[in-house]
Amino acid sequence: MEDEYRSYKKYGKYSQKKSGGVIGKILAVLATLAAAVLVFFVFRVDVLPVKYMAVVLGALVLILLLAWIFVCLRPLPARLLGSLLSLAILAASCAGVYYINTTMKTLAVITNEAGETAAASGDAAGETGAASAEVKDIPDLAATGAKVMTQTEEVSVVVLSGKTAEDETETAAEGEENEETEETTAAAETEPAIQVIASVKELSGKKVGIQTVMQPEVTEKAVEQLKTEVGGEFETVEFTGMLDMVDALYNQEVDAVLLSESYRDLVKDEHEAFDIETAVVETMEFDFEIDMTGREKAEKNVTAEPFIVYLSGIDAFGSVSARSRSDVNILAVINPTTRQIMLVTTPRDYYVQLPVAGNAYDKLTHAGIYGIDASIDTLEQLYDIDIDYYLRVNFTGFMDIVDALGGVDVYSDRSFTGEVYGVHFDQGVNHVTGREALSFVRERHSFANGDFERQRHQMEMIRAIIKKMHSPEMLLRYADLMNSLQTSFSTDLASSDLTDLVKMELDSSTDWNIQSYGVSGQGARRSTYSMGSRSLYVALQDADSIQGAKNRIQKVFDGEILTDADSQEGNQTNTLN
Repeated sequence: MEDEYRSYKKYGKYSQKKSGGVIGKILAVLATLAAAVLVFFVFRVDVLPVKYMAVVLGALVLILLLAWIFVCLRPLPARLLGSLLSLAILAASCAGVYYINTTMKTLAVITNEAGETAAASGDAAGETGAASAEVKDIPDLAATGAKVMTQTEEVSVVVLSGKTAEDETETAAEGEENEETEETTAAAETEPAIQVIASVKELSGKKVGIQTVMQPEVTEKAVEQLKTEVGGEFETVEFTGMLDMVDALYNQEVDAVLLSESYRDLVKDEHEAFDIETAVVETMEFDFEIDMTGREKAEKNVTAEPFIVYLSGIDAFGSVSARSRSDVNILAVINPTTRQIMLVTTPRDYYVQLPVAGNAYDKLTHAGIYGIDASIDTLEQLYDIDIDYYLRVNFTGFMDIVDALGGVDVYSDRSFTGEVYGVHFDQGVNHVTGREALSFVRERHSFANGDFERQRHQMEMIRAIIKKMHSPEMLLRYADLMNSLQTSFSTDLASSDLTDLVKMELDSSTDWNIQSYGVSGQGARRSTYSMGSRSLYVALQDADSIQGAKNRIQKVFDGEILTDADSQEGNQTNTLN
């Protein structure tokens, strides 16, 4: 019995030692494979400078070597240490592969390279989800090898709702009645009754207003699809102006109108209760490819040559590809060699000539309705420059980015309450969420300097975001930021350009010198191309400040160093309400 016990102890311990050694070696093998995959991804993303690459590879090889040595030793503590090292390498490698893969996916999405790859394989619609059955007959420019940008246009079938702003007020008051309300109701009963249309099927035999001057290709597609939806004939009534068409709806000269959603805010400038007084009975979405091939400039080395990026912030929620007004218009003039950046801001209400409209005058913000290429052409003509790249973000994307960063700290030189969301800001530094940040950068009615003050706030927000991105907290929020960028940004910078810029930034110990300049203008009222003869508030150009912007842009390209004297905030004179 005693001999059996000794034998059990001897062979039992041997079995445990052998089992422990096998597990340790299995972990070491898995760690080696994971490390190999990590190295593959590191080389593939090509974002680390050589000196950092050498450190990463050296540390990885050294730790792996130690792990293998320890798991092969006989003492149990040594094998345990080797197993722990293997687990650490395995976990770090998996995390590294996840972050790198997320980065690569984000770069592919925001640069549209994911869509181009899918188009090349004949599966663009499935990969990007951008193609829609309604517009599948639109020529696929990407398939021809052209450089394209896809933008989405939403067209709504709008009818009168039979409601008024007063009705909404009464509902909110939960049926409160008084003499004034009764008089209003009695007066309303004498007005012509509105035949409320609840479905597109009811448009058979009715009149539908369309405008044919602006974006005729969108109107044509919308009419074709609507005919299918109605299942019968209807009469189209053509208008040259969007507001003329809407007025006809209010006057019941037509039963419905086809409204491009990119124009909704323009209409609401004239009809504040438009969202209440009308209803949408059908929404159609179309994807259009803008041929950017003709815009291609000579290829630039973004780490060695000066270049200009157009930063466009559109006043829309949802997809960043949607056409909409461009409320933020910033030219980032960058010299990577001298580490100089000049941010040139142009007011949204600047009264400029639109090349897309035969050089007719309009607000700069309205250029975005016709596509980002229209905004680029307009700014190139205004400043006599070539814009190399664009970067586009909308309200949803902006809020997502700020939230992904965990909020940012932004400086305000005064206390005010924003009309958007009613957020209050104190004088000094304010910590803001995405929703609060949007309120901060959109507010203009609280200031005598209006849109020019809003531009300054936008600059403060850009500084706040850049500062947060350089904080250690970014290591914990990196994945959230990458995920938010996938639905927030659109750019024609190649992913290789972006990785080269990151690599350059990691390899440099010199800070960027960032200065800002805003052009000035004079408040006035003028007619615009987009809104016809209606008189709108605009900011007339100031020739001296435009020349000042041109001089500073050239200064960056000439390799000169910017000083604080080069910074200037835009302002307006003769403000009109």
